[in-house]
Amino acid sequence: MNIDILTTHDWRKPLVNYLQNPNLSVDRKIKYKAINYVIIRDVLHNKGIDEVLLKCLAKSEAYIASTETREGICGSHQAGEKMK
Repeated sequence: MNIDILTTHDWRKPLVNYLQNPNLSVDRKIKYKAINYVIIRDVLHNKGIDEVLLKCLAKSEAYIASTETREGICGSHQAGEKMK
């Protein structure tokens, strides 16, 4: 999903706005949270513990991804780290 078309209700919007313009006046929590995020090719990624970049999904995208994962090869429910 292109970060230019995020809706105002999307959880990623405040982070993207701050990362694109760090001079904006935003809540301290957003600044602290933004340390763990990076934008690459108009896609927001979260830096994982082992420096692996994890693509940030909207709620609808996350639902589709988890449904496809559980119905496919990974038929049983996996632990959080394995699902990533």
